[in-house]
Amino acid sequence: MSIIAGKSRLILAATGCILAAAYALSAGRLHTPAFSDPMGPRAVPFLIAIGLAVSCVALVVEHLAIGRKSGTSAVPADAGDSDDGLTFIAVLTLGLLVGYYFLLERLGFIASTAIFLLVFLSVTNRRRWLMNVLIAVLFPLAAYLLLSTLLGARLPVGIFEIG
Repeated sequence: MSIIAGKSRLILAATGCILAAAYALSAGRLHTPAFSDPMGPRAVPFLIAIGLAVSCVALVVEHLAIGRKSGTSAVPADAGDSDDGLTFIAVLTLGLLVGYYFLLERLGFIASTAIFLLVFLSVTNRRRWLMNVLIAVLFPLAAYLLLSTLLGARLPVGIFEIG
């Protein structure tokens, strides 16, 4: 059994924590103008960093809960190289995020997010096509309206000239 077998949740959590810390440090270096809105340019990046850190903690808790359920502090020795497909999902997510990054400016927030969600949910939530399509269509629309109207964020419109 390899050293990382059964520990992909911990590796993903550690990587996420490093990224969250780096993102928070970068957000802390943003210049805040003297006459800016109360939230300022730092608020959203800090919220993203906090969300990522909380997700990492949840992964560690999940790993420990699975270990307790199996009677050990980690994945059982007979688990082999199986990690319940988590490594595949992590690699898929990373690939989709890279694609999302390159499509965001070209297609816009709504279309890029819809494609990302539809592909991701089609793989991780099989047999629920109607729910996947509804989420992939409604979430980007709701998020766009929330971010652009409530927070005043300027998101790429791409192929949809909404804003």
